[in-house]
Amino acid sequence: MRVLVHNPRSGDGKRSARAADIARDRGYDARSSRERGDTYDLAREAVADGADLVAAAGGDGTLNDVVRGVDDEDALDRVTVGVVPAGTGNDFADNVGIRGVDHAFDLLESGDRRRLDLGSADLPRGPSDDHDDDLPRDRS
Repeated sequence: MRVLVHNPRSGDGKRSARAADIARDRGYDARSSRERGDTYDLAREAVADGADLVAAAGGDGTLNDVVRGVDDEDALDRVTVGVVPAGTGNDFADNVGIRGVDHAFDLLESGDRRRLDLGSADLPRGPSDDHDDDLPRDRS
């Protein structure tokens, strides 16, 4: 099963809506986020439902949530994660050569896969945490 997790509020909203339409036309199960954090949950649910491909349509934040959701299901070794650039910056997609929504679906359907290293960092969270304190200060 192929699932597209998309954030309808990414970018101007038009590319995300277009990505969802294309996904449905190509037989994907298109799942839309409704509020913050949904893309993470939708990715986890897609894995639990048996998806072998989970594509993120949105910006870099949406992609990050989808990767984390698949990873938290311990499924990165068996589930392909794809990216459909529909956000404002789309830095990751640009860096790996994805040139737009149509190109992303062409790549997903081509069967070509690329293995990437994944890094993560756990940072303390909470109202009293000030991460700026960990940054070097300019003492000039």
